[in-house]
Amino acid sequence: MNQTDLKTGATKGDIEEAIAQITNAAVKALENVATKEDIKQLENKLEGKIDKIDAKTTDILRRVIDLEHDTPTQQEMHELKKFVGFSSKTS
Repeated sequence: MNQTDLKTGATKGDIEEAIAQITNAAVKALENVATKEDIKQLENKLEGKIDKIDAKTTDILRRVIDLEHDTPTQQEMHELKKFVGFSSKTS
């Protein structure tokens, strides 16, 4: 702000416009803030997904250990490939 700006001063309209801009900026900023409830819901959602991934990983590891100690049948190999996402064309 230079010397000329200080001499002319702000009108009531200028002040109201500045307040409106500040208020709008504050409201927009608050829209992006997560509440504790939002965070808890996301945490619960992720916990369920993590549990499923953990169960699948455990099952895959169990199957791999089985493969290390026993020769799998063609059907067992097909099921394992299907389980881990290989298409049936790769078997």
